[in-house]
Parts: sequence; structure tokens; C-alpha cells
Amino acid sequence: MESQMIDTFARFAGQGANRRQLLRYALGALGGLALARREAAAQDPCNAPFMYCDEMCVYSLTSNEHCGVCDNACGDLVCIEGVCTSCEEIGLTTCEDPIGGGRYCADLTNDLNCGACGNLCTTGPCVDGICTSTVECEPGFTECWGECVALQSDAFHCGTCFIQCAGEVGPGESSIGVCVAGECQVTCLPDYTMCGAQCLDLSSDPANCGACGAACASGSCVDGTCEDSGSSDDTDRDGATTLPATGSGATSMSEDPFLRQAPVAGGVAVLAAAGVRWLGRQSTDREPAPPA
Repeated sequence: MESQMIDTFARFAGQGANRRQLLRYALGALGGLALARREAAAQDPCNAPFMYCDEMCVYSLTSNEHCGVCDNACGDLVCIEGVCTSCEEIGLTTCEDPIGGGRYCADLTNDLNCGACGNLCTTGPCVDGICTSTVECEPGFTECWGECVALQSDAFHCGTCFIQCAGEVGPGESSIGVCVAGECQVTCLPDYTMCGAQCLDLSSDPANCGACGAACASGSCVDGTCEDSGSSDDTDRDGATTLPATGSGATSMSEDPFLRQAPVAGGVAVLAAAGVRWLGRQSTDREPAPPA
């Protein structure tokens, strides 16, 4: 498209177009080029060498279904550098990919395909198509690249060589992977408890305060105990407001029917309503207390 614009511009100049005409054409051409590029980017949001095929970005240099261009399937061949190629013609072996599907070209003398497709060397380097061994391990241990490990319990070689469950515990992490009977599992770090599939701190989690699933109505958990949401000095841990049983501040059932219980000698009366509900939630309505 750019070469066509240059040719047109040169033809106009050769036909004796004045400066204003040439400038007008140049500005129009640049605007059209910018619009065309914008439309192309909207149609193909992938960055080269990726191409937008089947509503996804594919790597066109190695895609066996979209080799070089969309929908160019290689069949029994393999896509190499955007061209469908026979592995055997370039001295390699055609291998089937058991994980991602499709095919790939393999060198059967390397550690990933030693002597056969997919034969990964775990003991030592591949030499002449054979995985070599460098150490002798005692019964119950397996060689993993020169190291004897217990595949049933080694968190860095769990079940098989190089299958890693664990790593260094970073800041803010609450669990770590361990290997149990050759399978990776998750265990909680000290001070954390497994609740469902999560390791939680029951001393400060308002949704699991002191025990899994024990939620705090106030939204505050301190040392495994729900904190009261009230700010008054006369509010107890359960969120109920107390009044003195005797003296000028005393209130009886006959004076205020909203009391949850009557005061007793030397004790306190618990105010169920009159501005404070029995669950510690502030209310502007005065409602009778629930039945005892």
C-alpha cells in the first residue's frame, strides 16, 4: 500500500501538480494509511509472529494447524519456521506430543528424547541414545540426576524425579507443599489451621474466629475472640448494655418494659432495647425484648 502511494505521488509530481495539490494528496494518503493500519489491528489483535486464527492468537511458525497462515494444516508433516516440513528430511524423528497433541521433530540423542520419543533422562545425561547413571542408590532410593532421593517423601522429587511440591516459604504465605506416599499435599504452617481448602489464622480471621466457620457479627476478631462493635463503656462482651441495679440509675421491669431481665440484688440489669438491641446492634426503634 505504501509503494502504491509513492508511485501515485511521483506520477502527480511528474504531471506538473503544484505544491498545494501535492501537499493535499500527501495528507490524505497519510490519513488513509493510518486508518487502514487501525482497521487491520482491530481485525488481527495478535503481535507477529502470532496470528489471529479461530478466535485466538496462534504461533504461526510452529502451529501444525495454522502453519505460516491461518488454516494451513501440515497433516503428517511438522510446521518449522512457518513451513510444513518432514522431520526425517532434516535428520530428525517425528514424535507425537502426548500432552498437547500434534507432532514435533526430535533429536533422539538429547536428554528429553533419549533413544525414543518422550524418553526423559532422570538419572544422567543421554549418551548414544541411552540414559546414563552416575551413582548407585540404596534400596528405597532412586537416582535423580546424580542424587539419591526417596520418591515417596521428597518434596522436590515426589512420585517421580523433578516433580516439586514445595519451595521456600515467602512473606504472607500460610501453607507449604509436602510429599506423602508419592503424592503432593498441602500442609498449614504453624499458627494456621486448615478450614476447607485454605490455611487460615483463627486468631484474627473475623470469618473464622477461634474455629472454622465462626464468624464475628462485629467484623473484628482478636486472639480468637470476637470483639464487641459497641463503643460505650457500659457495653459488655456480648454487645448488651448494662444498667446499675440500685441507686439513681436503677431501672426496674415496672419502669421500663424493654428490659430483658429484672435486676437482682447486687447485680445488673440487661437492657434489651430502648436504643440498643440484644445483639449489640444500635437501633433507633424501641422494640420489646425477645422471650426469655
